[in-house]
Amino acid sequence: MSPPNLTPGRRRGLVAFIRRYPLVHLAIGLVGNVLFLVGSVLFVLDIAHTAKYFFLSGSFAMVLGALGEVVRALGRRILRQHGVDPSTAELSNQPSEITS
Repeated sequence: MSPPNLTPGRRRGLVAFIRRYPLVHLAIGLVGNVLFLVGSVLFVLDIAHTAKYFFLSGSFAMVLGALGEVVRALGRRILRQHGVDPSTAELSNQPSEITS
């Protein structure tokens, strides 16, 4: 399977996403874990009505955080397939040598 087309604009977007937001997805997942834990405690204390909202919110945040990490990992993989190191790639507006 050949790597997807990586135009200069897409390349800059991927590099920016990978560099600027590495901890956002981790933080969202952590908030999800904490909400899920609070929901568990509330459930044990027999406050099931409130607990279900914490469970749902925590589950949503964990999924959102995991999806962000998947997108980040795939972006890094695509950049590497095109010979670009995401940690050292430039974010400039100058055209890239990668066009196919």
